[in-house]
Amino acid sequence: DNGIIALTLALSPREAYSGGGTFFEHLGDGRLVEMDAGHATWRPGSVRHGGHRVTSGERYIVGAFFLLSDRVEHVRRLK
Repeated sequence: DNGIIALTLALSPREAYSGGGTFFEHLGDGRLVEMDAGHATWRPGSVRHGGHRVTSGERYIVGAFFLLSDRVEHVRRLK
């Protein structure tokens, strides 16, 4: 993601769907973060992550990215 900070906000209650969850590369294989409605994750925009497949029901989230025109994300610049 291109933001200095990225946010994922869960809108759906956990019982509304099966599967899902968010994988963060630095947590390792098979480790998912599962969030209930109203829960959120904040992270540097450079943190590699992805959503896991929802197998039934519906999962809604809001993704947001915070950009500052006079700041750079140094981790991304050093790669």
